Amino acid sequence: MSMNSGQRISRHVRVALALNAVIAALLWLAFVSHGFVAQGVLDSVYEIQAYSLARGSLAIVPGLDVLFHHDMMIHRGLSYFYQGLVPSILFMALKPVVGRVAASYAVVFAFFFTLIFFLQKLILDLMENTKRSAGRSPWETCLSAVVLTWLVLFVVAYPVERRWFFGRFIIYEQQIIFGLALALPSMYFAVQGIRERSTLPIAVSAFFLGLASATRPSWFVLAAVAVPAATIWMYYSRRLREVPPAAWVMIGTALMLAASPLALNYVRYGSPLDFGTSYQNPGDPEYLRVLKAVYSPETRAWNVVFNALAFYFPMPLTQYPSLFRNSLSLWAEYPPGLFYFNPQFIPMLILVPPAFVLGWKERSRILPALFVLAVIATYMNALLLVYAKAVLVRFFIEFYYPLMLLFVAGLAMFLRPAFVVLILALCLAPYIPSTARGFATGKPMIMTVDPDANFADTSPRRTPQYLVKNPIWPVGWFSAAYADRMRLYNAMGVAAFSDGSLRAKDLFAVYVVPRPKRSSGGPATLVIQGLQSLEHPGTVRFCIDDRFVGESRVDPFHTVDCAFSVPSIWLGQGPSQVLGVFYIEGTRFLPGREPKGPVVAFRELKLE
Repeated sequence: MSMNSGQRISRHVRVALALNAVIAALLWLAFVSHGFVAQGVLDSVYEIQAYSLARGSLAIVPGLDVLFHHDMMIHRGLSYFYQGLVPSILFMALKPVVGRVAASYAVVFAFFFTLIFFLQKLILDLMENTKRSAGRSPWETCLSAVVLTWLVLFVVAYPVERRWFFGRFIIYEQQIIFGLALALPSMYFAVQGIRERSTLPIAVSAFFLGLASATRPSWFVLAAVAVPAATIWMYYSRRLREVPPAAWVMIGTALMLAASPLALNYVRYGSPLDFGTSYQNPGDPEYLRVLKAVYSPETRAWNVVFNALAFYFPMPLTQYPSLFRNSLSLWAEYPPGLFYFNPQFIPMLILVPPAFVLGWKERSRILPALFVLAVIATYMNALLLVYAKAVLVRFFIEFYYPLMLLFVAGLAMFLRPAFVVLILALCLAPYIPSTARGFATGKPMIMTVDPDANFADTSPRRTPQYLVKNPIWPVGWFSAAYADRMRLYNAMGVAAFSDGSLRAKDLFAVYVVPRPKRSSGGPATLVIQGLQSLEHPGTVRFCIDDRFVGESRVDPFHTVDCAFSVPSIWLGQGPSQVLGVFYIEGTRFLPGREPKGPVVAFRELKLE
């Protein structure tokens, strides 16, 4: 075969991959937009953030009377969102040119296409660069990559259909998909740069990781490591003088992108590493317990053990009473254990170390891909174990794709491409029927909003529960007289009783707008009246937006009044989260499971 013929086939393969990515992205887009009938497919959070950014504001909305989201931060009277800057900025740039609806579809299509195209490229790269693929037709390898891409992308090895990942398309799913769409090209260019010992692909890889970190916090640590690593690679390259200027531009841009979350955190919350966690309003008492696990290091340690056992080992191991009671994972009864529900993947995991050894002996070109994918998969799975609030399907997807690519790499070292596809198809076959049913009958939730017209205007489709019009916040005080206005978002883990008392779980939160004091600039005061425990003696610690302000010993036989000074700099014009955590006497351990009933009571809480 002549060189020109080989180049034509290669060009035709690239065109085929691009065409397949376009078709898959359009079908995916049609599904999430209900057949191209939704008035835009971006979650309203991105739209409102773009609206605010266009006006030079870092706040997601101009006030508290418009939108409420259980993963939104409320700080100094303004509401913020985690990240998502890249989709918002793209939408903000396109909207004046093509209009709101077209811009929304274009942004989502761009991320879908990028994810699918580079997933194909990575799979094709794994299949092309082993001895087992030598002499095979490039069209066989191309077809194998296309089929495997569809399988890996859309057939999720998760047994609970009601938690099927593609059944929703609101902010969680969008963040994960958009982050992955930017991380996959980073993996691809990292592999090319290491293999060819080239500087420009390494710089491009760092650039895409920077974009991913500005979209999804999961990728921030990798971006923070990749930028200095790429700089060192370029600086000590034997061909330093040949480093193109574009590579340095990419590195500089990647540095700014990786630093942007730190700068935003500092401007928004006063700490570069906060990421809004100190100001989250989950709007759910059970979720609040998971979120505040930081107040009990022992609970966090138990949770890491629980996640490890649930994800990698037989599920019965998670049912030991102490582990179940002390871990803070939600839905602990049915966690998505990868190898428990999918034991067919265990042999592929075992194949990875021998694949490394064989690749080293053969000096295989697949070795850089094995290295990159192993690092990414290890990091993402460690992140799941340590930081996942619960082993949920949305986290599962984020860690599942890099792991599947690592499985493909391991199999490709020993088998020809067609057999790799066959084995993975057999492994995923049990989930193909439920996947087909999901795509045939599913209607992902979509919330659209047009900020230019009216912040409160939502689409006529189903209104998600996290949308709250005209939220109510206590001003200065909170008592049982406020019972008729208590909502999950302004009082969590607290209930009013007919005797005029407020009774609370061992972790509770109340949002209160501080009442202005006559002497401006002086500290505020947090007052809790009639505080007592209902069962066991212990200590209640109080915090304002996760900052410890004081504690009081309580018992079942006496009520106490306590007051704590709160620096005025901690408070803004909007509501502050007053958090109470009860510890049984002699412990600093917050049990993972909620008590069946209230454990503390108080009469009134004031912040003035």
